[in-house]
Amino acid sequence: LQELVAALLALYESEADRLRTFEDRVALDELVEKTAAAFRPAAEANGARLTARTSPAVIEGSEIRLRQALNNLLDNALKH
Repeated sequence: LQELVAALLALYESEADRLRTFEDRVALDELVEKTAAAFRPAAEANGARLTARTSPAVIEGSEIRLRQALNNLLDNALKH
């Protein structure tokens, strides 16, 4: 529910040209692995195998927005 509220707020702010971004140092490899692990049971329930091959990578960006993007990509991939 918290992620839904955050996504709706981000949509509102982007439409109002007030989107706030918070620059964090994000361990992208860890974020990808955690997100894949969260979606793995759903993938297996659909007869798919979900793996993540990562290399250490730290980037600057909004961890919340990156997590939302990864969640959306994986959710859509499992639905279609």
